[in-house]
Amino acid sequence: MFVTMVMTGVQRTGIHRAEWCLPGQGYRIVGEGQLTVAIHSGKLPIALLDVVKQQSSSDGTVATSTATYAYWFHGNGRNVSTHLGRLAHMATDSIVHGVIHRWASFSVMTARTPGSQEHVREISEFLEIFYPALMAAGQNRPDSTDR
Repeated sequence: MFVTMVMTGVQRTGIHRAEWCLPGQGYRIVGEGQLTVAIHSGKLPIALLDVVKQQSSSDGTVATSTATYAYWFHGNGRNVSTHLGRLAHMATDSIVHGVIHRWASFSVMTARTPGSQEHVREISEFLEIFYPALMAAGQNRPDSTDR
């Protein structure tokens, strides 16, 4: 599994939809879905994108890899699985409450076997352990408050 995190800064432009950058990296999105992972504090909504990437080698052979890209956004103690949901929270916080919180985008990418759901189980089991550890680590940082 490959895990990434992107956090907004002062400009708030670092986070965008995965559907924009994955094709730019050579992936073709072949399926979409949602997953809810049980965590200690409730449920974690996850977006799933099934992707395929073909790469040519110098000898002319083409290798095809299949993977699932799972992602969610976290900000001000909230988790959402859609870019639109994140934007709605940001707008409400800004307009109604006059604050702009930092948001982070988290993703987990893992190989998948077409026709199998084993990758979904692997992602769920990983996040059941990883997410609470991630949140605990963030709370122990002196600069962990949302801004």
